[in-house]
Amino acid sequence: MSGSWFHHPDLSVAVARRNAVDFLVDLILLYGEAGLSRGRSLMWSGCFPSNTAYYSALSRLKKAGVLDCGRTAQGQRYLRANVPSRDAAAMNPLQGWNSRWDGRWRILTYDIAEKEHAFRAGLRAHLQKLRLGCLQQSVWITPRDIRPEYADLQKVLGIGDVSFLFEAHTVLGQSSQEIVQKAWDFERIRADHHRYLDMVQAARKRLDGHPPPRSGLEAMAREEVWAYRAVMEKDPLLPRSLWPPDYTGFRAYEAHHAFVSRLRALLR
Repeated sequence: MSGSWFHHPDLSVAVARRNAVDFLVDLILLYGEAGLSRGRSLMWSGCFPSNTAYYSALSRLKKAGVLDCGRTAQGQRYLRANVPSRDAAAMNPLQGWNSRWDGRWRILTYDIAEKEHAFRAGLRAHLQKLRLGCLQQSVWITPRDIRPEYADLQKVLGIGDVSFLFEAHTVLGQSSQEIVQKAWDFERIRADHHRYLDMVQAARKRLDGHPPPRSGLEAMAREEVWAYRAVMEKDPLLPRSLWPPDYTGFRAYEAHHAFVSRLRALLR
């Protein structure tokens, strides 16, 4: 978190900036083609004729791992989520770890009808990709400001009809560590970290002993990156102030970079 001196729950600088850019693009599309001299007024009711904001939001959702989303001919929402082709946060988790938590939890709740069960499942998968923690089946939590992501879901899918986004300094009077332990399965996360660490240790022994030829080294590089990314994608990458006492994510990060350095030296 940025810990900015300015904060208002109903005003997100990121959302306002996106809306301003979309507004300017709409002006350019409208008046760049029609010209200001054809009698059109800058002051009119209703929306701009282009779908700039919609397609901008849709593009960001797809970059975040949404394969497909929208509404059927019957008006039912749908969303299919997948892992992004390149998860920058997983490959470089320091930004998340070193961010300053502002002490606010963002809590997303929803109530989606059974007829939209596919949308409900897709939304749940998308929230997992955004590294939110699940307190209950339809109650998700994160220390990060997700108003920009929520605004995109609202523009594309009208999620505000079935959900609410809250801010809170406390949750049921529980400590931050208690919330972290309940929202994320750190027992499973630690097990994933340890499996990766064991794999890297075995690979390092192989490199230090009798390293394979270049083709073998390249294969090891691909396997290690795949394993590292798969592990870190499941890690919420919480700010350091929220780390559990026995958190092992940073050990995995250090082991990854040590392996990459060793392998890079051999490939040279």
